[in-house]
Amino acid sequence: MPHSIRYQIAILQLILVMFKASPGADNLKILASQLRRNQSLTNLAQRLANSALFLDNNYRDLNSEVFAYRFVDNLFGDHVANANKMLICDFIVNQTAAGVPQDQLISEVTNALSAIPASDRNWGQAVIQHNINGINKILEYLLADTFTPNNRSIVKDHMIMQVASGKTLGETIIWAIDTVASVDLDNVVWGGAARLFRNRVEVSKYYSMDMAGTSIDFLTTQEILAAVSDDRETVLSAKAIIDSRLKNSATSFTPIDFQLYQTIRKISDSPLSTTHKNSIPTELMAG
Repeated sequence: MPHSIRYQIAILQLILVMFKASPGADNLKILASQLRRNQSLTNLAQRLANSALFLDNNYRDLNSEVFAYRFVDNLFGDHVANANKMLICDFIVNQTAAGVPQDQLISEVTNALSAIPASDRNWGQAVIQHNINGINKILEYLLADTFTPNNRSIVKDHMIMQVASGKTLGETIIWAIDTVASVDLDNVVWGGAARLFRNRVEVSKYYSMDMAGTSIDFLTTQEILAAVSDDRETVLSAKAIIDSRLKNSATSFTPIDFQLYQTIRKISDSPLSTTHKNSIPTELMAG
């Protein structure tokens, strides 16, 4: 398989497992080019795991204080002392007033949390819960109903142990993808998940690569892929739906920003990484 195709397939698999969606031609082209420039797939997975889109909470219409308190409560829950949560809230409110966008603040705070060891006495429990939340989402998208509750629990515990031993959530995500992608389709435990994954990747590839689709929005691609099961007939049905939608719809824009390449760029170019070094959440969370 040519390297360019291999990079694109890797992106298709990653976006499918993290967002249960197909990236579309634009995202695919730009993210695959990052892999060609030696971007680590595990690093890309980690950065996307710390994005507002993966965290799946909408704060767009909230003022700075309500956004800060709601986001901090969602991220840290009852696992962090209120005094420490207020430090992060104040930081977010101040940075919002300085013009820093919500998605950059979300990524900055979540990145800082992800860098803290699970053994940290102040923030460790929040780190553990954040990783468990990510693992739950990955397993829901990757395994769906192909696993028994007991087998799913075994896989979940194994992934949690990987993170506890020092792996990042991004590395654990790539392990899960590689495991399902390489397992035999007739495997007693994993076979159903492998067939489901193969079928959904094929539909995702059809939309983003074969048809170079850009006019079906994020929510619609999620709906199409959700209807694909380990039954081969669902692949044909999904492709027919894609053909119909691409033929009959003009370019549309989803209310959910799914310009993943822009998300990555915003995280990389965040002013918090350069001009606010003395006030970044990492400093607030130290000790």
